[in-house]
Amino acid sequence: MANLNLDNIGLDERPTIIKKLTELASKSNIDGVVCSPSDIKLIREIDKTLLFVTPGIRLNTTKDDHSEVFTPRDAIKLGSNYIVIGRPLTEAKNPMQILHNIIDKIEQIS
Repeated sequence: MANLNLDNIGLDERPTIIKKLTELASKSNIDGVVCSPSDIKLIREIDKTLLFVTPGIRLNTTKDDHSEVFTPRDAIKLGSNYIVIGRPLTEAKNPMQILHNIIDKIEQIS
């Protein structure tokens, strides 16, 4: 959620909200969180045990309705444990080919 949207509902800036929600998640003993890959570093500073599920994964720069997007490779390099890939697969002419391309790129991460 963008800072402007947070301000509209009376909340502080994004990093403050992320910290508060991460602390709540830690106290609740949950296993993981759904977050942007860009938030993983901040969340990990608070709780190193959480798993990260990251939506908004794209193969190119098309954002659709996401405020930010990441490639599968970038999301994993930033610490994502699970990536959510929706429209790039469901709207593809050949989803299996796209999936194989994604897997190939992920396997190249060292």
